[in-house]
Amino acid sequence: MIEISKNLKLERATLATAQNFWNDSSEGSFFTNPDFLKKFNEQIDYWLVKKGNEQLCLWPISINRKNFITLPLFSYYFGPFWSDYLKKKTSQHSRFSLSMQVYELFFNNFEKKYKNIHFNFPPNNHDVRYFVWKKNFKNKSEISIYPKYSAIISNLNKKSMSEIYASFSTLRRRMITKAKKEKNILKSNFFKLNEIIELYKSTISRKNKNAEKKDFKEGINKIKFFFHIYERDKTMISLNGFREKKTKRLISLIMLGNGKYTSNLILNLSDKKYQTTGVTALAMLDSIEQAKREKMFNFDFNGSNSFIGSNDKHSYGSNYRLYFEIKSKT
Repeated sequence: MIEISKNLKLERATLATAQNFWNDSSEGSFFTNPDFLKKFNEQIDYWLVKKGNEQLCLWPISINRKNFITLPLFSYYFGPFWSDYLKKKTSQHSRFSLSMQVYELFFNNFEKKYKNIHFNFPPNNHDVRYFVWKKNFKNKSEISIYPKYSAIISNLNKKSMSEIYASFSTLRRRMITKAKKEKNILKSNFFKLNEIIELYKSTISRKNKNAEKKDFKEGINKIKFFFHIYERDKTMISLNGFREKKTKRLISLIMLGNGKYTSNLILNLSDKKYQTTGVTALAMLDSIEQAKREKMFNFDFNGSNSFIGSNDKHSYGSNYRLYFEIKSKT
């Protein structure tokens, strides 16, 4: 057992407190933004550890009706994140000791309130030693630690579009050139929820033949929420896509969730008939260019954990980025 300093206190944070913490933290991502999370029907608990008046670490918890902790659909890096206070600690020992005590304080509380533990670390935090040593949740559920990967184009603000495009694979550039010559596509300047849902269903059915109805239902419900956010706030959610010129049918769609510094790929949907035209690659190029116009530093493809998916995402010049998923058996 780790001895916890009496100066450390754990409290449930209000939505306003959580939002202020997120605003001030360089680790706050699109997926942990309270202003974004409050738009969903999920129950989110916010737990905050303080040292005196100094706010140290915020941990958003998403729980279902059975009091199990879950990760919101289409989310990444959903878990604890730190204020910039820890960076001010010049001593490695001070940072290590403080972080161990904070995690111990969180877990002592979570073991009383929840049936399990499940979260991601942000990609800049690879110190999972506390959870390696902890081994179990509630002394019976083994804790597993999974290395996960994403694919990211970083330093968008320091690169020209010519440099970014030059980092694409030869095949990807060839497909974009082909799409630009395609006479039966046009860039979409409007989007409808029903056609996004239809494109989602056809894309998922094609990519995952074992997908169940409940998976479709959950995904469609989330898309509805995302789209309603897009209708009200096009800076938080942005859409790019193309239509068939003759029928005006939506054939390609990219959905992005935009944080403080990073545009995150949420959906990449395409019509099977137009897979070989290069329109998906052209839509991705437009989305990366939009992220750069919006002054984003990074473009995160969010998830690069299968061979096919990784190969596709790295063909846009992205580098891999490691993060960790941690959960107990239920």
